[in-house]
Amino acid sequence: MDMIRFPNGKKDVEEKILSHYGISKKEEILQIRSKMCIFCDVPNSPESALCSSCGRSLELEAAMKIDDQKIISNYVTKNDLQSVEKNINNISENYTKLEQMVTDLRKYLMSNSIHLESISL
Repeated sequence: MDMIRFPNGKKDVEEKILSHYGISKKEEILQIRSKMCIFCDVPNSPESALCSSCGRSLELEAAMKIDDQKIISNYVTKNDLQSVEKNINNISENYTKLEQMVTDLRKYLMSNSIHLESISL
Protein backbone atom coordinates (compact mmCIF):
# COMPACT_ATOMS: atom_id res chain seq x y z
CA MET A 1 0.00 0.00 0.00
CA ASP A 2 1.37 3.35 -1.04
CA MET A 3 1.37 6.19 1.48
CA ILE A 4 0.47 9.66 0.37
CA ARG A 5 2.71 12.29 1.84
CA PHE A 6 1.67 15.89 2.35
CA PRO A 7 4.36 18.53 2.63
CA ASN A 8 2.82 20.39 5.58
CA GLY A 9 1.68 17.38 7.59
CA LYS A 10 -1.57 16.52 9.33
CA LYS A 11 -2.68 20.15 9.78
CA ASP A 12 -2.65 20.74 6.04
CA VAL A 13 -4.73 17.60 5.44
CA GLU A 14 -7.36 18.69 7.99
CA GLU A 15 -7.63 22.13 6.39
CA LYS A 16 -8.02 20.61 2.91
CA ILE A 17 -10.76 18.24 4.07
CA LEU A 18 -12.58 21.00 5.93
CA SER A 19 -12.33 23.37 2.97
CA HIS A 20 -13.71 20.62 0.72
CA TYR A 21 -16.87 20.67 2.86
CA GLY A 22 -16.98 24.48 2.92
CA ILE A 23 -15.63 24.92 6.43
CA SER A 24 -12.66 27.07 7.22
CA LYS A 25 -10.84 27.44 10.50
CA LYS A 26 -11.80 31.11 10.68
CA GLU A 27 -15.51 30.29 10.29
CA GLU A 28 -15.23 27.55 12.88
CA ILE A 29 -13.66 29.96 15.37
CA LEU A 30 -16.32 32.59 14.68
CA GLN A 31 -19.07 30.03 15.24
CA ILE A 32 -17.62 28.91 18.54
CA ARG A 33 -17.26 32.46 19.90
CA SER A 34 -19.96 33.61 22.24
CA LYS A 35 -22.18 36.57 21.42
CA MET A 36 -21.63 39.54 23.70
CA CYS A 37 -24.67 41.58 24.68
CA ILE A 38 -24.18 45.20 23.59
CA PHE A 39 -26.35 46.40 26.47
CA CYS A 40 -25.04 44.53 29.53
CA ASP A 41 -21.76 42.97 28.24
CA VAL A 42 -22.78 39.43 29.24
CA PRO A 43 -21.51 36.58 27.00
CA ASN A 44 -24.22 34.38 25.45
CA SER A 45 -24.15 31.19 23.42
CA PRO A 46 -23.64 31.63 19.68
CA GLU A 47 -27.15 30.31 18.95
CA SER A 48 -28.87 32.80 21.29
CA ALA A 49 -31.09 35.48 19.81
CA LEU A 50 -31.78 37.16 23.15
CA CYS A 51 -29.46 37.95 26.04
CA SER A 52 -29.75 35.48 28.91
CA SER A 53 -29.23 38.31 31.40
CA CYS A 54 -31.22 41.36 30.22
CA GLY A 55 -33.48 39.69 27.63
CA ARG A 56 -32.65 42.16 24.86
CA SER A 57 -31.81 41.14 21.31
CA LEU A 58 -28.19 40.26 20.61
CA GLU A 59 -28.42 41.67 17.09
CA LEU A 60 -28.07 45.47 17.02
CA GLU A 61 -30.60 46.05 14.23
CA ALA A 62 -33.20 43.82 15.88
CA ALA A 63 -32.63 45.52 19.24
CA MET A 64 -33.08 48.96 17.68
CA LYS A 65 -36.28 47.79 15.95
CA ILE A 66 -37.66 46.45 19.25
CA ASP A 67 -36.79 49.71 21.06
CA ASP A 68 -38.48 51.71 18.27
CA GLN A 69 -41.60 49.56 18.61
CA LYS A 70 -41.63 50.15 22.38
CA ILE A 71 -41.34 53.92 21.86
CA ILE A 72 -44.18 53.86 19.32
CA SER A 73 -46.26 51.66 21.64
CA ASN A 74 -45.70 54.06 24.56
CA TYR A 75 -46.57 57.03 22.35
CA VAL A 76 -49.81 55.40 21.20
CA THR A 77 -50.66 54.54 24.80
CA LYS A 78 -50.07 58.14 25.93
CA ASN A 79 -52.21 59.48 23.06
CA ASP A 80 -54.95 57.00 23.90
CA LEU A 81 -54.88 58.07 27.56
CA GLN A 82 -55.06 61.73 26.59
CA SER A 83 -58.02 60.98 24.33
CA VAL A 84 -59.79 59.05 27.10
CA GLU A 85 -59.15 61.88 29.59
CA LYS A 86 -60.56 64.39 27.12
CA ASN A 87 -63.67 62.26 26.61
CA ILE A 88 -64.15 61.89 30.38
CA ASN A 89 -63.89 65.67 30.80
CA ASN A 90 -66.45 66.20 28.00
CA ILE A 91 -68.84 63.70 29.58
CA SER A 92 -68.40 65.36 32.95
CA GLU A 93 -69.10 68.82 31.49
CA ASN A 94 -72.15 67.53 29.60
CA TYR A 95 -73.47 65.82 32.75
CA THR A 96 -73.10 69.06 34.71
CA LYS A 97 -74.97 70.95 31.97
CA LEU A 98 -77.70 68.31 31.92
CA GLU A 99 -78.10 68.52 35.69
CA GLN A 100 -78.45 72.29 35.41
CA MET A 101 -81.06 71.92 32.65
CA VAL A 102 -83.10 69.46 34.78
CA THR A 103 -82.92 71.84 37.74
CA ASP A 104 -84.02 74.78 35.56
CA LEU A 105 -86.86 72.71 34.09
CA ARG A 106 -88.08 71.72 37.57
CA LYS A 107 -88.03 75.36 38.68
CA TYR A 108 -89.97 76.38 35.58
CA LEU A 109 -92.54 73.65 36.08
CA MET A 110 -92.92 74.46 39.79
CA SER A 111 -93.27 78.17 39.13
CA ASN A 112 -96.04 77.49 36.62
CA SER A 113 -97.73 74.94 38.89
CA ILE A 114 -97.15 72.11 36.48
CA HIS A 115 -96.69 68.74 38.08
CA LEU A 116 -94.34 66.23 36.48
CA GLU A 117 -96.92 63.46 36.95
CA SER A 118 -99.36 65.28 34.67
CA ILE A 119 -96.90 65.39 31.77
CA SER A 120 -96.97 62.40 29.43
CA LEU A 121 -93.88 61.63 27.50
